[in-house]
Amino acid sequence: MGSFNLTCFASGQTIRAKDSCLLMPIAQQSSFEPVTVKVRNKLSRAYGVSSSNCDPRDFWAPVGGPIAALYADFGRVNLLDTPANHSWLRGFFKNLRLTAAVTLPEGDLRGFDFNAFILQHGIDILDEETDVTPAKAAASCMVQALMCFDYIWDAAQTNQLFVIHPGTGAIRALQFAILHGEAVAELRALASQFQGRPKVNMTPRALFNRAFLSARKEASSRCKKQRFELEYTFGHLLQINLKRLSDELNYVPGAKEVFEEALMAWRSAKKPTQALLFRTLTPYLELAYLLRALQRLNLYWSPLVTCGQDEDNAIGTLYARFIAAASKAVTVALKSRKAV
Repeated sequence: MGSFNLTCFASGQTIRAKDSCLLMPIAQQSSFEPVTVKVRNKLSRAYGVSSSNCDPRDFWAPVGGPIAALYADFGRVNLLDTPANHSWLRGFFKNLRLTAAVTLPEGDLRGFDFNAFILQHGIDILDEETDVTPAKAAASCMVQALMCFDYIWDAAQTNQLFVIHPGTGAIRALQFAILHGEAVAELRALASQFQGRPKVNMTPRALFNRAFLSARKEASSRCKKQRFELEYTFGHLLQINLKRLSDELNYVPGAKEVFEEALMAWRSAKKPTQALLFRTLTPYLELAYLLRALQRLNLYWSPLVTCGQDEDNAIGTLYARFIAAASKAVTVALKSRKAV
């Protein structure tokens, strides 16, 4: 592959080498039941690409959480070594172990077998019983995660990556969606405007504070004696309050585990303050705000697309100008029709 840029599926802006970006593993969806098709007198069964067309996840849906990276040109990405990435990658890999199909080698293609790869390379970051110190776990986590990710990324780019649809059992392609880092920030900021009463800006911290206090108050009224019951009820109510931001969280594999990991880390801290829990839950909240924005803007997930060299963002600027002009023309036409 030569040098080329990528396009942010949400904003239409160009992603160049060294630009920050966010990756989401996404799988093609399917109809509830296959239909019988006939081609050259041969019958076969085929699934449609969706069972609905109402939500951003109806054609392609996330099968893992957001992965922060820098675009490295030539169709490669460099993942950031962050606690959030550790958690999201671990959740994605665990889901892939259960759902990934085995692709056999053929011609120049080496095939894909994720479980065999894990055994072959001694990957242990997915083992619940692994007995390592936190320092050793942090040191080895990203090394093993990068090995797994590179293997998965190469399979996706050569169209060898498939998963079993959890609802229908259909074999569906897995790819990656990509967003420009600046677009992600704008989407999250936009999502904050959708909360509460009209024209009330609800920042992630404000939303969290309200959810925290509400969960603590209700948990205290329900559970008077048992500390364990109080902690469990508080965590359960807090998650319910935060998921009101976007019901899309229910459909992202690994999101629940990231929430529970953050809650456990907070409980085991020497000083489990409200501010500390907000910091540990930030990756979960950031995903919620992103999903909320995509849902409200009706932006459907789609696999990454390459584009030519665009070092000064001329393509992105032209696309933004087109959207602004089209929006203005549509609004003017609508007002004119109403005036008649």
